[in-house]
Amino acid sequence: MESNTWWEGMPTRRRFMAFGVSGAVPFLAGGRRLFAQRAMIGSVRPQTDPVVEEISREMARLHTSIRQRGLRAEHVHGIGAQVRVMLAHARAIDMDARVQSGIGAAIDRKGRETLINTEVDQRAITAGLKAIGMDVADHTPIPMVTREEKAKMLDELLVGGLTPHLERLERAIAQAEIAADRSSSDPLEAAHISTVQCALGWRVIEAEMEAAAMFFGWFAPEIAAWFWGAYFGCEIMELFLC
Repeated sequence: MESNTWWEGMPTRRRFMAFGVSGAVPFLAGGRRLFAQRAMIGSVRPQTDPVVEEISREMARLHTSIRQRGLRAEHVHGIGAQVRVMLAHARAIDMDARVQSGIGAAIDRKGRETLINTEVDQRAITAGLKAIGMDVADHTPIPMVTREEKAKMLDELLVGGLTPHLERLERAIAQAEIAADRSSSDPLEAAHISTVQCALGWRVIEAEMEAAAMFFGWFAPEIAAWFWGAYFGCEIMELFLC
């Protein structure tokens, strides 16, 4: 079996970015776990973004309110507002550049396959989210995204950053807001959208949010926390709206 060192040099990564993702050839490697233990690369703790941390706390507050009161139109609009704030902030500070640099550094240090083969550590995720006020301790096991989904997300983050995924999430939430406003029930009750199409659409976005959160855990724990919050928010949307 070939070594991961082919991916570990800066010239290789630059060549990968120049020629696109279609030439990427996967190698097999053992799985790793991440979240809290991958919040640092080496011995240097990354500088976190206080704006993202505050948006994450607001997402946690909405999650708590939904658990207590059921999903209401005000919650759907609240989640939509936080997604739009995150998107605006990401554009304003060029968060894509930070993401591309962070993903690139993680690949250079650990190897592309190490990132792709990370596993969901639900206890670490639960502890990390509890620190910002989101309680997911009683959540069922988080389904693992496929290797292909993780590889696709890693390539897209490296080449295009995170704003394309935030934009896709924002469009989905906007449709959910329309559906919530049309509902005559409060709290909302399933289903308000074509069930099969709705569920499949949300699951695609959930897979993106989960994979992104796992990768951000390597260098940007506050962004990872936000994407985990978005993942659980999407789950709730699917449950109540589909």
